Amino acid sequence: MDEAWKEVTVRCLCAAWRPLWPECVLQRDFEGFEELEEEAVVHEIVSLGNSMGLEVDDDDDVEELVEEHSKELSTEELLELHKEQNETLKRSLF
Repeated sequence: MDEAWKEVTVRCLCAAWRPLWPECVLQRDFEGFEELEEEAVVHEIVSLGNSMGLEVDDDDDVEELVEEHSKELSTEELLELHKEQNETLKRSLF
């Protein structure tokens, strides 16, 4: 089942959810991954959370989270992340 979920694309998920819950599906085509300004990203996250019934009312917390995840990783950090993922995969196989 895990392998099957890995094959599901964003486009497929959006197409499936759009008729069921159109407010939660972004209207943007992610094929190009356009660059968004941080303020727009924060606003979109808050809007999506609110449309899903979540209490997301603190833009500062969301902004801090976006900043943490928008930093580019160094080569060393990427190698470490890759190593950790491989170790996790090995543990799950044995």
